Amino acid sequence: MNVVQARIARLRSRRERGATAIELAMYTPIMFLIIFIIVQFTLTWHGNQIAAAAAREAARTARVGGGTPAALAAAE
Repeated sequence: MNVVQARIARLRSRRERGATAIELAMYTPIMFLIIFIIVQFTLTWHGNQIAAAAAREAARTARVGGGTPAALAAAE
């Protein structure tokens, strides 16, 4: 490497110093937002699945007559 190339490399490294920290500061909120959206979607989906399973189980219990009259009255 000759002197000119070494000088250019040194100047380039000075200009780019801190660029990684700035990129991290820019992309971190975006990544947190994406992770937050994924977690919220997953929790909503899970809640819907639990509600649907409870409704299916209640319908099955009512259909086969597994509930006692007192339990059915309490559910109303």
